[in-house]
Amino acid sequence: MPPELRRVVAYIAGSLASGTATTSVYSFTEERHTSISGTLSEAQVALYDHERDAHITGSPAGLFHHKLASHFTVLMKGQSFTGYDFGSDSHYEGAVKGDAVELYDGRAWHHYKLG
Repeated sequence: MPPELRRVVAYIAGSLASGTATTSVYSFTEERHTSISGTLSEAQVALYDHERDAHITGSPAGLFHHKLASHFTVLMKGQSFTGYDFGSDSHYEGAVKGDAVELYDGRAWHHYKLG
């Protein structure tokens, strides 16, 4: 699973769990902030990743990352989430705790903070 997609998944999951969209996500694994803007709800997602110059659109059950040309999902269940990245043929899962997001992509745990 590409790191830029992991960051977007963490941003979407964290924002949906909290009910508030923030302006960035910080990856502790990569030690970097990514600025993301747009709107999202349980029904519709329209985001822009400023670092990757990429649009992310769809609904949580069917999302598309335009720069990566990849479909993926982010399915929330309370403060937890699961998903699938069709581009890398991989499942992932995670949990949101306040402004922190943990994501396991089948290989390692990745930690994020919403800003």
